[in-house]
Amino acid sequence: MDRSVPDAPSALLVVDMQRRFLSDDGSWKGTVSVINGVADAFRLAGRPVVFMRVVGKVPEHPYRGPDDDLFADGLEVREGDAVVDKASMNSFSGTRLKQILADAGAKTAVVCGTLSHLCIAATYFGAFEAGFSPYLLKGCVISGDPSLDAAIETLCRCLDPEDVIAALTASP
Repeated sequence: MDRSVPDAPSALLVVDMQRRFLSDDGSWKGTVSVINGVADAFRLAGRPVVFMRVVGKVPEHPYRGPDDDLFADGLEVREGDAVVDKASMNSFSGTRLKQILADAGAKTAVVCGTLSHLCIAATYFGAFEAGFSPYLLKGCVISGDPSLDAAIETLCRCLDPEDVIAALTASP
């Protein structure tokens, strides 16, 4: 279900875009490029960009290597962005994320990243519980199974990346 871009101040939440959750085939690289473009628009608009990072052991993931905790190749984490470590699927649980968003005056959270059916879903619904209005960034959730990505996009409110960029860069 697509929605128009909300007028309320928003924050971009990039959830667990780490090597451990991405396949070796590189099929996710186009998604990284879109996320980078949206993140740039958020930064230019003075809105927060927050990168969530899972720490600790994860029982199953497609990539196993010494650098599996690193962010995806090409993902642009810039000075001024917040990086928040988490130990559970819900990015709000046991982290400082709610405070970061509140301090920035955010009312909505635009969520993207991995894994659609786990951390994305938990963070999306966790945003409601934390008092924020969440949206998914359409086409920017990854699970490794397109049917799971489509299912979460059907279940949640989605925003088109181009619409988000246009709304954030429009002249007042």
